[in-house]
Amino acid sequence: MLLGCLGIAYKTTEPSPAPPESTEPPPPHKSSSSSSSKPSSSLSSSSSDGDDVGVVGESRIKLRDGRFLAYTERGVPKNISKFRVIIVHGFGSSKEMSFVAPQEIMDELGVHLVLFDRAGYGESDPNPKRSLESEATDIQELADKLELGSKFYVIGVSLGNYPTWSCLTQLPHRQENSLQNLSFLLLAGVAMVVPTINYNWPSLPGDLTKDDFRKGLAQWALRAARYTPGLVRWWLTQKNFRSSSVLDKNPRFFSTKDLEVLKNTPGYQLLSKVTLLSACRKRKMQIVGKGNFFGEQISKVVSGRFLERCTSTYKYMMHGMVVIDFLTLQNKLQQQGVFDSLRRDFIAAFGKWDFDPLELVNPFPKNESSVHIWQGYEDKVVPFPLQRYVSRKLPWIRYHEVPDGGHLLVYDSDVCEAILKSLLLGEDPPLYRPKLS
Repeated sequence: MLLGCLGIAYKTTEPSPAPPESTEPPPPHKSSSSSSSKPSSSLSSSSSDGDDVGVVGESRIKLRDGRFLAYTERGVPKNISKFRVIIVHGFGSSKEMSFVAPQEIMDELGVHLVLFDRAGYGESDPNPKRSLESEATDIQELADKLELGSKFYVIGVSLGNYPTWSCLTQLPHRQENSLQNLSFLLLAGVAMVVPTINYNWPSLPGDLTKDDFRKGLAQWALRAARYTPGLVRWWLTQKNFRSSSVLDKNPRFFSTKDLEVLKNTPGYQLLSKVTLLSACRKRKMQIVGKGNFFGEQISKVVSGRFLERCTSTYKYMMHGMVVIDFLTLQNKLQQQGVFDSLRRDFIAAFGKWDFDPLELVNPFPKNESSVHIWQGYEDKVVPFPLQRYVSRKLPWIRYHEVPDGGHLLVYDSDVCEAILKSLLLGEDPPLYRPKLS
């Protein structure tokens, strides 16, 4: 259930699955560069219909350990940007995740966004040795090879914030890092959006979590993922029972606003073919044919304005709201590489860490950078009292609370705009100041 909550929360469209465990290089892109240290690039021109505005390009880089990391760029071109921001997606998501900051705001501020598939997601190779340190190192190498400059910003979303916490312990003091071949890089600022809480943090008070049902779910899921992965995979892939039915529009897991987002966002009902087709009918969409998805036939559900673009590449099919039914998802989870990548991600996030975030000292003692937490007051995946405790324990973190927000803050354009302005310009919008009793 907990894995489902974290994963379903960020699926406006089905992210491409993790590639199989393989060291073979990916198919070549449109690049003549022969150096593996440089990113291969496949740039796409902006579309006149406005839906591709801000999509600069999509490509991949080769990391020091030989893995490939896929990324995409949005916003203004890097060479004219004032701010470079890396966004770290959550569990079960990808570089195609939603971050609905208005394009005019990104143009006005001069924001260049880089979104990437974390290890084992989308088109990025799995990392059998995934850890907090390796996640931060991937971000370091990405920033270095894309030449984002000496300072860049990081925005983490949901479970994608355990790499962000790790960045806070590594990137501010890059000169002390053992990776000698990386340029000198510093964090210019960090925003953690609805960050998941690891109930194993040593300094997290027991009386704060003793009645939290999520703690029991997290502990059960962690033990199952670690010691009985076969049972978990069977439950997710068996066809006799709908293992996801408890999540479908369950108010215990989603706030009212979250449910509105899920209701109005095509593709979220990935675990139920029936509800998926129902949603398509409600939105007056059409099933226009079949598409090929890594060798599997799937239905493309599109509205008229997306029809022309949903023709060949998976990238455009995803922009065109590709839908994969429950059986396809089950088939993908049966692939060992896909399931193992998800399992390692969950274990890294909720297992034992090599540092206690609640004991961190301010990594920016001269206020040269800032760290933010953005939390929905009505978030039922990560409760606000835990985030308030974190912000009290770490007063150097700037805490923002969205009064009617749930876990899906990145689907709110006003909130995304506020996240960027607070991180990049230092604004403190009164609307999102917590109303403490």
